Parts: sequence; structure tokens; C-alpha cells
Amino acid sequence: MGTPQQVPPVGWAGAMRPLLAFLLLELPFWSVEQQEPPKSIVMDQVPHILAHEGSTVTLPCSFFHTWTPVQPPQVTIIWRWQDFHGPVIFDSSRDKQGRYSLVGDPEKHTGSLQIRDLRKTDGTLYFCQIRVLTTEGMKMWQNTRGTLLTVMEPVTPTATSEPPGTEDNFSSPFWLFFTPVDLAASLLLCLFLKIGTCVALFLGLRRQESLPHANPPVIREVLPHTDLSLSLPVVPSHTKPSTLKLPPPEKPAPRPAQSPPS
Repeated sequence: MGTPQQVPPVGWAGAMRPLLAFLLLELPFWSVEQQEPPKSIVMDQVPHILAHEGSTVTLPCSFFHTWTPVQPPQVTIIWRWQDFHGPVIFDSSRDKQGRYSLVGDPEKHTGSLQIRDLRKTDGTLYFCQIRVLTTEGMKMWQNTRGTLLTVMEPVTPTATSEPPGTEDNFSSPFWLFFTPVDLAASLLLCLFLKIGTCVALFLGLRRQESLPHANPPVIREVLPHTDLSLSLPVVPSHTKPSTLKLPPPEKPAPRPAQSPPS
């Protein structure tokens, strides 16, 4: 049998040599990843929203990205409907756009869309798209799931039952200040005031008619062909005429007899 050969001992430096070689190979890639982290974008939309016809609804949209935007920020919000590549119904870079308006703030990473006067035809999918001008150029992202809007029947007012005879009790603003008792009392008061006024006028006229005249005017007439005068009081027209008794005429004094001429 041959003599076994002895393996020379391996030192600490020899054992660490493969590990050092591996670290040296991976170091360039690790340094690049630390200097330039991967860019990312996160967008969020509500999956499903219910709203009534004729109402106003808001479709939320929020986003966040790690790119460096230019200053001042230039962010555009675009909304598509029906499908991912559907027609554009809203563009924040344009002016007024009918029933659609932006209620979010792109600089605060929100781009929510508001729709007024909902119609049945508005029920479909809506997709939010973000366009940001960064230091590396224009970047664009769009949510892939979108938001499904379901438009329900309009809300009708519920009829409330009222006791019989009270349907019109409060239909006029007049009833906000007067109750039926107050109204009846006011009518009675007006009636009493009218009756009292009529009675007062009637009694005043009767009293005026019954008062005697203190110094009625007198008409003095001279009877023709006589030396007699007649004084007659004037009777008011509103008093009842009475029979006027004239005093008997005075007899003329007898004239002395004249003696015949001699």
C-alpha cells in the first residue's frame, strides 16, 4: 500500500478568497441600484359607485409617483369612459366641459371627476389618466380597472298621511303666524267693532234730534192793512212739524166820537 499524501493546511485568507471575489463582482450593480431607485406609480379608483338619476356624483381618483416633476408642476387629468381606450369625456387642460368638472387638485395627487344631472346613459365604466411633465420627459399612467357607475331610478318624495280635514291647514304662509283660534277671535273682534260703530252713530243721531234748540230763529211779519205784527219761530226741518196757534188779533181801540160841526 502506498503512503497517503498529506493535504496542506488552508489558511484564513485562502478560505475568504472566494467570498471576496463574489462581493467584488456584485458591488457595481449594488451601487447603481442605491443611486437610482426604480421609478413607480400608484393609482387608485373606487371599483363601483351607485347614484340616482338627476343627482350629482363624484368619481374619486388618487395617484402617487416617484418621478421628479418640473417646476411649476404641469399635471393633466384625463377621464375616459366605456372602456380602457374609450372616448375622452374630460380633459383638465380645456375650458368648460358641460356637466363634467374637476373637483380634485392635481398638485395634491387627486383628480376626482364630478358629474352633474346624472342620466341613465351615464351608467358605464370610467378610467382616470394622469399626465405629468417630469425632468425625464412626459410620463402618462392610466388605471386599468376603472370605476363602474350604476345610475338608479330618481328618488321620488314619499307621501305622508295626514288626519282628515288638515290637508290645507298649513299650505299657505299665512298659517305660519295664525292658528284657527286666533283667526276666529280676530273675525269676532272686527264684527263687534263694526256693530259698535253703527250703534254709536245711530244713538248720536237720535240724541241730536231730541235736543231742543235753545234760541230758534224768529221770523217777524207785519200783517197787511193792520198795525199788528206776527212773530213765528223757525221749525227745524228734522223735527216733526206741529200746529202753530196764532194769538187772537187785538181789537182796535174805539176812536172818540167827533162832534158835528156847528
